Amino acid sequence: MRSAGVIGILMLAAVPGSAAAAPVVDPVSVSRFVTVAAGDTRTVSLTCPDTAVALHAAATSEPGTDSIPSSNPQRWTFRFANDSDGPRRAGGVLRCVRLRVPADVGDVALVVGTVRRPDVFVVAGATREVTLTCERGMVATGWGLERGDAGRAIAVAAASPIRRGFSFVLENTGNVGGSATPRIRCLERREQATGGKTHSFRTRLATFEDDGNVARHSCRRREYSVATGVSLDPAGDLALDRATPRRERGGLWRFSGDGSATTSLICLARNTRFR
Repeated sequence: MRSAGVIGILMLAAVPGSAAAAPVVDPVSVSRFVTVAAGDTRTVSLTCPDTAVALHAAATSEPGTDSIPSSNPQRWTFRFANDSDGPRRAGGVLRCVRLRVPADVGDVALVVGTVRRPDVFVVAGATREVTLTCERGMVATGWGLERGDAGRAIAVAAASPIRRGFSFVLENTGNVGGSATPRIRCLERREQATGGKTHSFRTRLATFEDDGNVARHSCRRREYSVATGVSLDPAGDLALDRATPRRERGGLWRFSGDGSATTSLICLARNTRFR
């Protein structure tokens, strides 16, 4: 089945009186926590402020959560399901970026896109590999998964950043077949202002090898951690419980079971300029 894509565009105006030496890349994070009653499902949408676009979002508890980038370039939606006997606290973090456009540059557009592979069927007790790629000229900045009725049965065994995309391994831990829809968020790398100057986002992929149930890693100074990726060793019985960016440069991963994992951070440079 072919992938489908949606493009969102956000126009930015020049900031009057802004200094040429001021930082251009302005990342921002939005988070929210809610309580989900026993046996209930709750939908929560996070929206980037002002002229920022959404790059990635992650739930604080991965199992059973739907994480869906919207066709709106500033929004991301979570659906938290609680099948336990008591209330559950759930939340998510949304990573955004905006440009502070100097007055002598002119207006500029930020372009993001969402690519999805609808209704990927996974046989009970089996895994399914899916690769999604962004269009040329765009860089992958985040991922999400809509499990729908399959719920917690569909687990993420891998969501690994690759060149211009993500490679997924979905595992069906249930007793019947189920479907899920993986999505990736793409950001146009190069922007041209009406005055003729251009800006190019620069990203770097940092990878780590981890054992144990908790991992913490960071991007370099003058970088911003946009998205957290993971790939579990198929020889172990490790399960992903959480993979979220944290603070400005960090990422946090939590696992249950035993085994090893390759974790990754997409790091966004904060010192790029219009030229």
